[in-house]
Amino acid sequence: MTRSMSLAVDTGGSEPVDHTASTQDEWRTQPAPHPTDLELGDTAAAVYAHALHSGQIGGAEQAPVLNMTREDLRAVIDQLVDLRLLRPVGGDPDRFAPLNPEIAAASLISPLEAEIHQRQTLITSIRAQMEPLRPQFEERLRRRTEPPSTVRTLQDTAEVLGSLHVAVDRCREEVSSVRPRRTRWDDSLDAELARDISVLRRGIRLRVLYQHAARADLATRAYIRKITAAGAEVRTTDQAPRPFVVFDNEIAIVPDAEGALEIRSSPLARVLCDVFESLWRAALPHRPDEAGYQDAAGEMQKTIARLLAEGLTDEAVARRLGISPRSCRRHIAALLKQLNSVSRFQAGMLAAKAGIIPHD
Repeated sequence: MTRSMSLAVDTGGSEPVDHTASTQDEWRTQPAPHPTDLELGDTAAAVYAHALHSGQIGGAEQAPVLNMTREDLRAVIDQLVDLRLLRPVGGDPDRFAPLNPEIAAASLISPLEAEIHQRQTLITSIRAQMEPLRPQFEERLRRRTEPPSTVRTLQDTAEVLGSLHVAVDRCREEVSSVRPRRTRWDDSLDAELARDISVLRRGIRLRVLYQHAARADLATRAYIRKITAAGAEVRTTDQAPRPFVVFDNEIAIVPDAEGALEIRSSPLARVLCDVFESLWRAALPHRPDEAGYQDAAGEMQKTIARLLAEGLTDEAVARRLGISPRSCRRHIAALLKQLNSVSRFQAGMLAAKAGIIPHD
């Protein structure tokens, strides 16, 4: 068993002397203080210096010499005992001898060094277990640098809505959407409105393109008023593009008869973005406070005249414009009256002659 040297008082003088301390002494069995408690203040240092000078310390008679109360002196002595700088003398609980600070430091540092060693061993073990996994992760990362292009068929409404939810959640910059007047996937416009508002509240740009017919539809106009108030940009066009939506130029969803096509990280998605930009530049901005077709009225007439000149039926013209056949017939009748035409074909020819539509 290791034995250590300590300082004790010499009864014949004031200098502390070395003596062998039993490892079974009671003071050595007490646990070392927590590292955050290891603070030797000026008062404790002064008491320790006095103990060195006197060879020992303790007892009520020394408190006045140190300008301290007996209770304060006892508290400081207890602190020095915890710091292993004092130890009891013999069996007297009120007398303490100073100890070598180097030995005191060693007794306090030893458990800390053991803890550090355990931590270092744990760190080494963790790194050793994780290191074999790193090459696998890096290989996966290299494969994901250029995500594979995928085109997936979404079979039904539930699958389409799930894909939309994921795309909206992952979107960070922009949503570009070509829409019909009526939503294709939800029971009402409320669900689509909730998605749009959530996108706009996250600071994401939202651009929506409708056909001109949306300007005369009350429900669509109310919808447009809500999303533009939240920051969306809306335009209308005389074209009849197939509806689609693109998220961050990476993910596109194109509806079909039953479900939709989901296009991810594909050149096809970027092609749709280019199509949208072309339509957007040619489209007319729509202000929610406008009544009826307003600025789009002229374009509506040109489109009707062009389609009549091509020989399309009323129903075919209505489908192109996204309006009902009844509304389409009213527009055609107004155009015939404006051109003083007696037939639909003649109206197309007169419109070309008047410069309403391009003249071949």
